[in-house]
Amino acid sequence: MRGIDDGGPISVDGPETTDLPSLDLSPPSLDGRVEPDAPSGPECVDGERHCAGENDPVFRICADGRFGVDLCPAGEICLGRDAVCRPDGANCTGDERACIDGQPAACTPGTGWAATSPCGPGSTCTGEGACSQEACVAANNRRSNLGCEFLTASLPNAAYLPIAGTSESPIGVVLANASADSVTRVWLYDADGALAPLVGEVTIPPGIGAIGAVAATVFSQTHDRDGAIVERGFSLADGLEIPPQGMAVLLYRNDGYVTVSQVRRSVKRVVTDAPVMATQFGPYCCNYSFSNDASLLLPVGALGTDHRVIAVPAWGNLFGETTNVRPATLSILAPENETNIRITLPPGAQVVLDAQRMRRQGDVIELTLGALEVMHLLTELPMPLFEGAAEGQDLTGTRIESEHPVSVFSGHECTFYPADQEACDHLEEQMTPVDTWGSRFILSPLAQRGPVGQSTEAVYWKILATMPTTLVLSSDFDTLRPRPPGSPGVPDCRDHLIDGHTIQLDAGAFCEFGTNTGVEVIGDFPFAVLGIISGQASTGTFTPFGAHAGDPSIFLATPVSQYRTSYPFLAPTTFHTDTVTVLATADTRLTLDGLPVSLQGATRIGGSSFVHHTIEITDGAHTLNGDQAFGIVVFAFDDYVSYAFTGGTNLIKR
Repeated sequence: MRGIDDGGPISVDGPETTDLPSLDLSPPSLDGRVEPDAPSGPECVDGERHCAGENDPVFRICADGRFGVDLCPAGEICLGRDAVCRPDGANCTGDERACIDGQPAACTPGTGWAATSPCGPGSTCTGEGACSQEACVAANNRRSNLGCEFLTASLPNAAYLPIAGTSESPIGVVLANASADSVTRVWLYDADGALAPLVGEVTIPPGIGAIGAVAATVFSQTHDRDGAIVERGFSLADGLEIPPQGMAVLLYRNDGYVTVSQVRRSVKRVVTDAPVMATQFGPYCCNYSFSNDASLLLPVGALGTDHRVIAVPAWGNLFGETTNVRPATLSILAPENETNIRITLPPGAQVVLDAQRMRRQGDVIELTLGALEVMHLLTELPMPLFEGAAEGQDLTGTRIESEHPVSVFSGHECTFYPADQEACDHLEEQMTPVDTWGSRFILSPLAQRGPVGQSTEAVYWKILATMPTTLVLSSDFDTLRPRPPGSPGVPDCRDHLIDGHTIQLDAGAFCEFGTNTGVEVIGDFPFAVLGIISGQASTGTFTPFGAHAGDPSIFLATPVSQYRTSYPFLAPTTFHTDTVTVLATADTRLTLDGLPVSLQGATRIGGSSFVHHTIEITDGAHTLNGDQAFGIVVFAFDDYVSYAFTGGTNLIKR
């Protein structure tokens, strides 16, 4: 047999006749197999396969201790010692890749299969001809936010307006190395497969004329575990090394201001040789961009084919200014080619279509995305009002079904929250697949930004059910001092109460309430919860510059069933205050970067065994460990801006 590593077309011979009985190549039976005459004892191990010969569509397969004969699908041949069926040279497209005899191979049209670069020590060939480190394979099997391949894209954002925006603000992908001992290498690829150009260094002038506003300079750079800069100003990530428990900041140009719904091939791939935690900052810089947020990125291996969206409605500003109405957005990123997608909108939802790529009938939109294409869907704009806030289109409840796994982002160009309290901020968060949802949540306030007694700040919790669901609160609803929904037209959870602590939602229904008090919520079916953080006006701080009070941001709450015992996470260097809020049982023993964290002063959640505790953290990479599973939310804020994201989650399917 000629080896796959000789660089030529693969030639695969069948096993020697001394090892196997002769083939019976009579016409196959209706079930596709013919059993040859068998010796008295088992002649093979069930599932064992062998090719009949070189470039032959026939292979032998063992069942019940006996070999039978089967055929590859039309246009395919049997290859390698593992006897896998793959397109022959006349039928492959040139994009075909596979693992043959444990090594990557590619098919050249008209020629056949040939070896590509072999996998190195400690890595194996998996999937479509890709080498993965054993740690990456294990991370993929464990299904969490830690992984070795992620998708990132520039999302619609008012910050990229050419006037009064900061159009040069880059997108930031920030990675935390999960290993305490080993360097991790990272590559960033464009949609065409070439290495993506990075923004090595850029100075961002203020986009708004605030007193005291100064320009800021940011870099693509790596940090060690102590926060010291290791490398700065590089233009590519081509095997870039991230120190153990260190951090890498990869900056790339945004796609500009998005004015209409569209499909574009601008997704980038982040690939590492060991598991990392990945976040996307849109944009990465600066507080004078006035409009940014961050998303926890989910690895490609943990993506799904069924998503429901929780969103913040389109927003109409005060005073009837037509320039200050902003759409809600929905973005879908496809890792694979020929990804057919079906989007079912909530009844009456009005969106702007890309007529060339999107087809709508009733409330259903269909389209097909190619590999590394992104679809941005924008809602119609609400009519601005001269007093109060307009009722905007709400994409909450939108269902996305896809033929192949996709990334789904709920977003907003820029909005007040509550809708009648300034100021405006960009929102984005990656949605988790429906089959990873849970039925028990701990909903907690985050860091206090304004003076106690003056502040009306809150987290607005938006709850979505896919089935008729009864939700039981650990405390009476009124003890939460609940606020009505932050946007006009959003259903109030108070209207869904069937008693003082029970909420009833129909299939596909949702509701919202705001509170600054923690509560545990348990449902009889899985559901999802989005946290919406109120803007600067709610904090009671009236100094525009220097208050460092932040603006709206969103994050997905993590179900208790998906809590972890270890979280590598990070805080970038561009915000005034960085915090992490821990949700844990009172007896959980925690360490932050190896040092004990006391929960003695933590706030107990009424009627629950859980407590919540907020810790101010330094810039850089961190690790939180516990002897029991717990949850975390990372929240940072500065003048005019903030970001929040779940610091990590398991993504185990129900």
